[in-house]
Amino acid sequence: MIREEPSVKIRLIQEKIATNLGFHISYRKAWKAKQKAIVKVFGNWEELYAFLPRWLDYMLRFSPGSSYKLDLRDHFIDGCLDQAYKVFKRVFWTFKQCCDAFNYCKPIIQINGTHLYGKYRGTLMFVTAVDGNNYILPIAFAIIFGENIDNWSWFLALIRIHVTQKHRICLISDRHPGILSVVNNVDLGWAPPQAYHVYCLRHVGSNFNHKFKNVMLKKQLKKLGYTTSRMDFDAGLDKFKEPSPQIAAWIDRIQKEKWSIAYDEHGRRFGHMTTNLSECVEKVLKGARNLPIISGADRLR
Repeated sequence: MIREEPSVKIRLIQEKIATNLGFHISYRKAWKAKQKAIVKVFGNWEELYAFLPRWLDYMLRFSPGSSYKLDLRDHFIDGCLDQAYKVFKRVFWTFKQCCDAFNYCKPIIQINGTHLYGKYRGTLMFVTAVDGNNYILPIAFAIIFGENIDNWSWFLALIRIHVTQKHRICLISDRHPGILSVVNNVDLGWAPPQAYHVYCLRHVGSNFNHKFKNVMLKKQLKKLGYTTSRMDFDAGLDKFKEPSPQIAAWIDRIQKEKWSIAYDEHGRRFGHMTTNLSECVEKVLKGARNLPIISGADRLR
């Protein structure tokens, strides 16, 4: 069961054992059994973290031109530096084949992060592109602990160094404060005219509904984002603001070109209003989120 679907729910394991063996085990026992099965099938968590530098070197050997960046930190025991060990901090990698393919894709990328589960938690970050036939192309990955300004700066800077130096790229993302801070830093290569940052319309709608708890207006907001006529958009926006000054103030704080296709004057979004491409990749990687680091990374090749 674990070999076929590492993300299998604990309750399904309980049901399988009850049906096949006639035993009713607790949730905790089923969880422990799942962790032991993952180790048996996919490897030991600590050993695979220790093997990570060698795995990355193998990647360069068998995929020449690929790149990675592994950050480690010092290991301390009782306040004393232990020279024999280093502790994993974060890792970035990209494959040359993906970088080369991006040269023939639309000049847009979508970035997203998904939580990792298992013994050691973290976040898997990835960049997704799309070609002229709307085929999805993942082009870079990273594993970090925490979506903060430092990690987003590190990740997006490495994309500029190792993946692409294209100008006028359209970057589609949610409105995470870490990302907003990065794109405002001209030294990192994500500010205009080098790149243009726009928002995922679905996330804008979710942010609105989280604050105002109005599903109907949320749907109206998303419909506005897809409205191509400026005259219709402006009329619809005025109507959207009518319920309250608070709603009007909230939407006015977001630049129209960040979330509406009507104000995408130069067609930088190519009609892509959400990060759905990244969401598709996230679903494909669902099983990898429950595995030790090397086993999970193997599924991204």
